[in-house]
Amino acid sequence: MSFTDLATKSHAEFPAMVAATRVYVWSKMGPDADQTLDKIIDRKEAERRMGGDIWWGLGTPLGPCVESEAILNGGTLPVLFSELRKQEQAPNQSIYVWNRWRSIRKGHHGTHSGTIPKHALVLGGNPDRPYYALVFRCDTELALGDHGPFDPALCRTLANRRRPGVSQRSALLEGQVRHPHGPYRIAVSADLVVPWYVRLTHPRMLTAAELARVHQYKPGDDWLSLVKSLRP
Repeated sequence: MSFTDLATKSHAEFPAMVAATRVYVWSKMGPDADQTLDKIIDRKEAERRMGGDIWWGLGTPLGPCVESEAILNGGTLPVLFSELRKQEQAPNQSIYVWNRWRSIRKGHHGTHSGTIPKHALVLGGNPDRPYYALVFRCDTELALGDHGPFDPALCRTLANRRRPGVSQRSALLEGQVRHPHGPYRIAVSADLVVPWYVRLTHPRMLTAAELARVHQYKPGDDWLSLVKSLRP
């Protein structure tokens, strides 16, 4: 089945084989690509308004099971985001914009690949290391909130049934979504959609002038024009 075929299916058309134990992605978010988290959220809300789906870059390898589990779960998986604690924030880096993507499932690299949608702008990463994106949708405006506590110690990674490590930034987890307590708060709750989790390709370093345009963006500005000016 091609990516185009997958993208046109509704959730109801995927096999409904939801496991009794909840599987979901949890990811920490914070300042990145020389921008504060608030500014990143502004950019991602612009993506949501212009195209519906949001492409969220991250450096953590989660493996092909994200795609497999999403298909088994009817075409989607929950994704939860918590804010990084101050000591976990990453240093500034050279800023890259990414232009293409491919599936990481074995045998799907050619059929499940393509250009990142024209409304999406994925910044960050390092071309010398694999860089990925979570693709998700929100029914309402994307904004930081407080949707309750989250405790990684109450979960297990799907890969090895162990607790996620303290330094782990993202993980595919198995367990309950709602926790009675925990060191983190759920700041954003959404749903992964096709193509769910992909490897990004074809990066290009932003010039100082281009980065300045990104920094100058504010809600209400012409988002699609900005993206077009930064991507081929």
